[in-house]
Amino acid sequence: MTVTEPFSVFARCPELECTRGEYEKQANGYAEQTLAAVADTANSAGVSCETVHVEREHVYEAIIDTATAHAC
Repeated sequence: MTVTEPFSVFARCPELECTRGEYEKQANGYAEQTLAAVADTANSAGVSCETVHVEREHVYEAIIDTATAHAC
């Protein structure tokens, strides 16, 4: 699981200024890379793996909500 903070004027971007679209593209790209690496490692070990990418302001809320939704 990975959690992305919603875009805001305080969003962390490599450039000093970036648009919502650029931020979302970078955040989604990073999440996809990270989750693909985890899934590949799990699959190589013969372990089933479901990946989840959530956008939420507070990471702990995303973790709790996702765990509840997946009956974890």
